[in-house]
Amino acid sequence: MTRYYLLRYTVGMKDISIVTAKVPTDLKDEAQEIAEALGVSLSSIIKNALQEFVKEKKISYELTPEAASAIAEARAEYERGETIGFPAEEAVEGLRRLLETEEFNDED
Repeated sequence: MTRYYLLRYTVGMKDISIVTAKVPTDLKDEAQEIAEALGVSLSSIIKNALQEFVKEKKISYELTPEAASAIAEARAEYERGETIGFPAEEAVEGLRRLLETEEFNDED
């Protein structure tokens, strides 16, 4: 049996962890190509994303125009009274109330 060992030494960085993430191969390949075209490593991209996440303590992303439109439409429907809404922390009670409504139980 042949054993292979990977020796990795990074100058100036003492406590290093290797992070493994499962992502679709085509996503990883495309990200790798873009990173290379920009002259940075994929590892640097991921490290920067993690640093931003820790610094801001939130996930930052931009909505696509389609998603923003869908959210605006859902909000408008709610404000017009066309949908039922409730806070996430009241989800179980909200669903119970929804199941008791005449509209939900109407058997036409």
